[in-house]
Amino acid sequence: AEEEETDKVVCIGVESVSGEVGDKVDVPILLSDCETVDSVEFDLNYDSAALSVVSVTPGDLFPAEYCVSNTDTPGCVSIACCCELGLEGDGTLLTVRFEILTATGSALTVTTHKTGERAEEVVSYIDEDYNQYFSYVSLTNGAVTVGTAAAPDPLVTPWAPATPTPSPSPTPAPTA
Repeated sequence: AEEEETDKVVCIGVESVSGEVGDKVDVPILLSDCETVDSVEFDLNYDSAALSVVSVTPGDLFPAEYCVSNTDTPGCVSIACCCELGLEGDGTLLTVRFEILTATGSALTVTTHKTGERAEEVVSYIDEDYNQYFSYVSLTNGAVTVGTAAAPDPLVTPWAPATPTPSPSPTPAPTA
């Protein structure tokens, strides 16, 4: 099979929400530019002293039975979603409901748990022949804040995904 040259960039966006101590708040994780995406796999990191995960609910993109989340590790929600035929458009990947435990709030950062050359294998997509490729990812991290306080710095180093290398523009020829 021929390698597909692509600059496909799928956007993962973690919303920022605000509440008060004791509130339960819903944080949507959105996917956009995600046509033909067939799998997504990443970790959502938070401060387990400031927030507690109440629930993780699949969104409208992937079939619910193919959305898996693991909240066993405090401070991390591991997420994996897949489908057979690829997505048709943008939407909510899933919603994480947190209980706010303290007034400090928490940054919400996406990281990949893969390492080395596989670190960029977070979002895959398929072509019309069902060949699978990995896309680039653009990322917006979020936060849960309390009242008007600013979001604290993340406890983990945010992931900086690779981006496509722009094609050089031709240099205009000087005119006489």
